Amino acid sequence: MSFAEKIRQDRKTIGVTQLELAQKIGCHMNTISDWERGENQPGDIHLIAAAEQALDQPPGTYFKELTYPSTAQVRHRPARVVTVAESV
Repeated sequence: MSFAEKIRQDRKTIGVTQLELAQKIGCHMNTISDWERGENQPGDIHLIAAAEQALDQPPGTYFKELTYPSTAQVRHRPARVVTVAESV
């Protein structure tokens, strides 16, 4: 089960809305929505721990579900040089 599926299932199991979960863990409702759609994953260890606690999950439950791209999969954009004239 993916992180997105797991967090959505756990939230629905305890009967809280995305807004209620967001308020409990200190983030925006759009963050929860993004997680559940698989658009984004939490990068903050404290936010993950707060979600586990709010959804009555043992510590470490969501860590094993998270997947992050390797550095080989990440596309880096070249840095843009801004001149003083552009920044004014």
